[in-house]
Formats: sequence, structure tokens, C-alpha cells
Amino acid sequence: MTRSTALRILLLAFCVACPSTARADLDHERTLDLAPGGQLVVDADAGRITVRGGGSGGARVRITSPRNDDEDRYSFHLEGDGQRAVVKVDKRGLSWFNWGGDSLHIEVQVPTETSVRLETAGGRIDLEGITGT
Repeated sequence: MTRSTALRILLLAFCVACPSTARADLDHERTLDLAPGGQLVVDADAGRITVRGGGSGGARVRITSPRNDDEDRYSFHLEGDGQRAVVKVDKRGLSWFNWGGDSLHIEVQVPTETSVRLETAGGRIDLEGITGT
């Protein structure tokens, strides 16, 4: 048996013997109070933002990621008071690099007449169907 084969067998045995602590992928969904003519603010330390106009009221927010550790890597703050809906995603701890930060996807559906302020430290911003400023 070669050394490389022995290492592979050892690694496989370790993976089988250790219980998995992996959780399901990140998937949060929530509706925030937001009236037509209100403002949506998204401030994210990472990730892609997609905002679509449509619906009669409220901001339907969905935050997803294929990573199983983003719940530990980021804190999520969502609130709405009718005139303003805020989605804030903050990175926990300090890091020089943001490996995999673009795995987050923040999707929001708001009334068509909504003004928006969108910021992300990494990722694309897509905006469609909005007549506000």
C-alpha cells in the first residue's frame, strides 16, 4: 500500500467516524412593513442584491446562501416601520479576506413606488420594476 493510499483511507475513516455538524443551507424569509412611496435600505458587507418592484405593500425579504456557515459568519438585522424598511448584513469578526462572501443573495420585492438605497461590499446589484428614486 502506498503512502497516498494509506492517507486516503485514514481520511475516509476519519470522515465516517466523526459526526457531521453541517446544517442546512441558509434560507431566511420575512415580510417587513413598507407602504408604497416608502424607502428600502439594504446595507450588506457581502453578497448580491436583487430588488424587484411589484406587489401591493410590504417588503418581502429572502436571504439565501449555499454555504452552511453563513449564519455564523454574518449577523442579519431586518426591520420595517411602514415608511422605511432596512436590511442590514454585518460580517462577524475581522478578516482580511472575504472568501465566499458573494455566496449570499439578498432578494427583496417591494411596492413599485419605492425609493431605494442599496450598498454591498461584494456582489452585483440588480434593480427592476421600481419607479421611485
